[in-house]
This record gives sequence, C-alpha cells and structure tokens, in this order.
Amino acid sequence: MAALKLPPTAQISRFVAAGVVNTGFSYGVYAAFLWLGISYPLANLAAMISGVLIGFMTQGHFVFRRLEGRRFPSFVLSWLTLWGLNVMLIGLLLPFTRDNAYAAGAIALIMIVPLSFIVQKYLVFGGGSGR
Repeated sequence: MAALKLPPTAQISRFVAAGVVNTGFSYGVYAAFLWLGISYPLANLAAMISGVLIGFMTQGHFVFRRLEGRRFPSFVLSWLTLWGLNVMLIGLLLPFTRDNAYAAGAIALIMIVPLSFIVQKYLVFGGGSGR
C-alpha cells in the first residue's frame, strides 16, 4: 500500500485561509441559530448549508484549483456525511462541556476540519493542484 503523499504547503495555507473564512461564517450561523433557540442539530444543518454554498467556491477554486460543476454533488454528499459526523461528535461532547452546545460545537471542529481537508482533497477534488 502506497503512503499518502503530504499536500504542498501552499495548498495547506490556502485551505487554512479559506477555512478561517468558511468556518467563521458557518460557526456564526450555528451560534446565531442556537441563540434563536433552535436545537443544535438544526443549527448545525443551517451552518453546514451555508458553508457548502461558499465552501464549494473557495475550496474548489482557491484551494484545489478544480472548480468544476460536476464535482458539486460529491461535495454536497461529503458535507452531508461530515455534518452527520459533526452532530454525532457534538452529542458525544455535550456531557463533557456541561451541555454547552457552543463549546461542544467548537471542540468538534478540531476533529472535523482536518478530516474535511482529507475528504475534499482525495475524494471530491481528486488531489487538486498544489500550486
């Protein structure tokens, strides 16, 4: 079995920059929905939908240099899967955060973000350009 090749530094830097914008926006949507009294799974879904809408453009074009409409269904499917995992993680973390959904959501991001890079790079955008 071949070892995974590490992504180029430039690509990781672009992923981090796009991720800061996307994550900040999505977490803002999540927090706003929680503040409005909406349950964390629905708040997380709203955050995921908003993240998918801007994320496809930033990740496809800016990070992986492969913005192609044919990749959008795979992108959406990958984020639905990541959303489900994120909701599960938040649920598992709630007892450790004294039922603080804000904190549990932030902690879950620590695990979801690197996983999302791997999924987007290798499954959605097929490696993408490291340039």
